[in-house]
Amino acid sequence: MHPHLTTTAFFNDITYVRPKVPTLYTALSAGELVNNATIYGTNSNPYVLQHNDIIEIIVNNNDTGKHPFHLHGHAFQAAARSAEDAGAYIGNETFAAVPVRRDTFMSTLALPLPPDHLAACSALNIPTVGNAAGNDVNFTDLTGAPEPPGQLPAGFTAKGVVAFLFSCLCAFAGIAVISWYGAGEIGKQVPGNGTKKAVVAAVGIDKETT
Repeated sequence: MHPHLTTTAFFNDITYVRPKVPTLYTALSAGELVNNATIYGTNSNPYVLQHNDIIEIIVNNNDTGKHPFHLHGHAFQAAARSAEDAGAYIGNETFAAVPVRRDTFMSTLALPLPPDHLAACSALNIPTVGNAAGNDVNFTDLTGAPEPPGQLPAGFTAKGVVAFLFSCLCAFAGIAVISWYGAGEIGKQVPGNGTKKAVVAAVGIDKETT
């Protein structure tokens, strides 16, 4: 996502906000607190899994648009996909013999960490020790952790009203100018020589007729 844009998409009613310390580095530096989901940040939507756990992820898309769903760095199987506009998943799907890549995933997870990630974080001055707030002293203290954007306004904001008003005024002014210009006289009599000069605007030339 562009750094100047804001996302309001969410899973489990939580809009993801990138923590100050990448989640995997929090796990590597947390010691005995590694299984405490709190240290990874409220807005990271964390679930702590053990090595080789097999989990089921159900994705109900309540948005009007479609978007590919993927898990970075993990191999997964899509067990089933409901028909479009079928509503929320209620466990009544028949799993395919050979699962395809779709919306509902049965996933086997592992947590490998490519060695070049640490170098990339160091080059970008991204901390690699601490909790979601960057606190490496008290991992359960999330003071200063990144927060999600506020709620979307229910209607027009003041800026929206002003923009809409000026757009309407410009539109009416444009219609008025076009109407005035269209109703004007196309040609006029030139005094003295009895020649009528008509402007052929379509091709941008002057044509004189007597």
